[in-house]
Amino acid sequence: MNTENPSETTPLLNPPPEYEPESEILYPNVDASDSNTAVSEDPSTLYVWVLMIGPFLSAFVASIDSSMIATLSSPITSSFGSLSHLPWLASAYFIANAAIQPLSGKLTDIYGRRSGLVLSNIVFSLGNYMCATAQSEWVLIAGRVVAGLGGGGVMAVATFLLSDLVPLRERGMWQGIGNMILGVGSGIGGVLGGWINDSLDWRAAFLLQIPITILATIWTWFTIRIPAVDDGEGKSKLKRIDYLGSISLFTTLVTLLLGMSAGGNTVSWTDPIVLISLPLSSVSFIIFIFAELKYATEPIIPLPLLYDISVAGGCLTNAFSSASRFAMIFYLPLFLEAQGYTATQIGLRLIPGSIGTAIASMVAGIIVKSTGRDFTNLV
Repeated sequence: MNTENPSETTPLLNPPPEYEPESEILYPNVDASDSNTAVSEDPSTLYVWVLMIGPFLSAFVASIDSSMIATLSSPITSSFGSLSHLPWLASAYFIANAAIQPLSGKLTDIYGRRSGLVLSNIVFSLGNYMCATAQSEWVLIAGRVVAGLGGGGVMAVATFLLSDLVPLRERGMWQGIGNMILGVGSGIGGVLGGWINDSLDWRAAFLLQIPITILATIWTWFTIRIPAVDDGEGKSKLKRIDYLGSISLFTTLVTLLLGMSAGGNTVSWTDPIVLISLPLSSVSFIIFIFAELKYATEPIIPLPLLYDISVAGGCLTNAFSSASRFAMIFYLPLFLEAQGYTATQIGLRLIPGSIGTAIASMVAGIIVKSTGRDFTNLV
């Protein structure tokens, strides 16, 4: 109620507070008109598509690469005559993929989305070239690590770029399109990998990704012109990087996945690798929490966002759904191979899951756009 010098014409209720844009809440020091945070006016659909063709194509190829190994694992291990390092063919990629994504957001905030996408594509192509030409298991695994770094950067930066381009109301629909592309890519990756292996060999499956990635890189270089948030130079940019948070998070993910992947597979659960990596992961995680809450001026992951039930629910939902989905992608092929199916036949049996992912992503995006709420989709 208004209490300052009331009169017979004074309204009984105060006017509602001015709306504070999301960008001002999360990034109070960033000009809302900056083109790197979001465009000031609603961009046309054609404009968004022109800019996103390259990033979407890169992310599509990266998603194919992430699941293609499911049907290539057996041919690869047969080629090298060893099964001892089979779990690392997939784990190496996803360890690197998960570790690079948080850091890629902050780096591309500083140096620009275009530079991040181009560099990620180059790293991704280099990793696939290492896999295609590998003459030993360890070189192949190293190639999967390099490809994972590039693929993780591509997927993350493509998502960040999409958030820069479209307003919050439209973001759900466009993210649905992006998730559909990723879902289709991961679904057909097994089919393509199996078909290429049966038609040519497993090395060709890695090699054929490179020219497509090069085309996406060229398109990205000539179409994206979104500047970085920080127009400073040298040390002013480097000071914005959350080094402690980045290193501790990277260590947490690598050691956790290392211990979980090695334990019970390549080594026993009482092996020193497991006994060291899992406790180290816990310690690194505690350091990461401290760094993000108390130390970092610009944390790579703003943990207070998790206080929002929608954000926390979305993260948990994505974690559990991804765990079940990737368990199916990587363990079902081993079972089907034991039943006598070819690599192509195995890949075809993985398609229904990707179809469901694609449909659900689009439907969820449409619901968010039409209702402006995301809780319905989580339910």
